[in-house]
Amino acid sequence: MKVDTSHKQARRFAPWTALCVLSLVTVMILVAPSVVFAKSVAFSLDCEKALLNTERTVTATVTDDNGGPAANLAVGFSIVSGANSPQRYQTSTDGAGIAQLTYTDTGPNPSDERIDKINFYDMSAGFAVLLDFTDVYWTPDDQDPVLLSCMEPSAQTVNVGGHGKLNVKKKGAMRIMVCSDGELDLFSVDPETVTLAGVKPERWKYKDIRYCAGGKDGFVDLVFKFKNRKIVEALEGVLARELVDDDKVELDLAGSLDDGTPLEGTYAVEIIKKDKKAKRCKKKKMAKK
Repeated sequence: MKVDTSHKQARRFAPWTALCVLSLVTVMILVAPSVVFAKSVAFSLDCEKALLNTERTVTATVTDDNGGPAANLAVGFSIVSGANSPQRYQTSTDGAGIAQLTYTDTGPNPSDERIDKINFYDMSAGFAVLLDFTDVYWTPDDQDPVLLSCMEPSAQTVNVGGHGKLNVKKKGAMRIMVCSDGELDLFSVDPETVTLAGVKPERWKYKDIRYCAGGKDGFVDLVFKFKNRKIVEALEGVLARELVDDDKVELDLAGSLDDGTPLEGTYAVEIIKKDKKAKRCKKKKMAKK
């Protein structure tokens, strides 16, 4: 009896055909993942909340599935819901895979809290692929605890006192003091953070001293000692020249309180470079002759 085997022959691959198929599958497995990378995005905000009618920035950091930055990638931000929708922004990531959206709340009812939902798209393939989204919170309350926790504290300005002169010929130390006004607790100042013209003090102590504006007023002042030579070097570095007699300069004092509040003040000094005592002695000797 004759058996028809044509259907079996139709299913059988020739050896060279099987080899080609196997090679193609191998190429797809080995090559394709290295050509097309999945992308992921991480968002960060300058603050969890922003005050209405102020500017804020949303940062998106895009990486590929190898963990590297998705650099120079065409991307888009879209505000899809909330008082500020709809708005769309197109941009691209930088070399580190970072893209930013900076915008100001322009929605109605400035007395209401509100939330914007922002979608983030990969637009590199000529169409938008949603990567992720984030929420942006706005508040009308400038005393909102969350908002205040994001804001840098304003600097505490202090009065700085001293003799008012800096003799560049002396190799000793100059004293300057943070003067108490009876309101700021000087024991809340962190002395380790204090600098004068960028120079750290050699030592410090607490004492009511007469070189403050109020003199000895019963309030304890914070007295610092700085090496003359270091202050002179710092000033000459800033001025890019040597100090000369009768120069009048302002030295910036900086530091912080124990709670991190910045501290700032200025100390005006007159530069003494000539040895005036020796000059007077020389004049007396000349007069005797």
